[in-house]
Amino acid sequence: MHLDRYTTGTYTIGATIWKQVLWYFVGAPLVRSYLIPFSGLKVNILRWFGAEIGQGVRIKTGVRVKFPWRLVIKDFVWIGEDAWLDNLDLITIESNCCISQGVYLLRATTTGAIAVLPLAPPQFISKQVVGSQRERLLPQG
Repeated sequence: MHLDRYTTGTYTIGATIWKQVLWYFVGAPLVRSYLIPFSGLKVNILRWFGAEIGQGVRIKTGVRVKFPWRLVIKDFVWIGEDAWLDNLDLITIESNCCISQGVYLLRATTTGAIAVLPLAPPQFISKQVVGSQRERLLPQG
């Protein structure tokens, strides 16, 4: 691995610098907060920052989301405590899924052979998938 040759290529974060700063200092801490146990408030904060979220979504405390503007959550999805949606690119979670406590969902891949951050094809979490406690869900291929 040659980190001195690392580049992100044509990758962009997908939001203005102001949106990124607001998310980092206001949105992300509120969504992750253990002092705010209300799913409805967390869902609304994510929507304000660009996430597309359906009805009946439950988000527990400690949930981390990298970029809400690259997140689609369909109807009746549960996201458990301390789950981490590390979405450098679009993640779509289909209806009736449960992402359990502590699950790490990564939406990027790296390779030691090329000094670039290649992204995997769009990641979809299908209907009725349950990520079990502390599981890592990584892109295929």
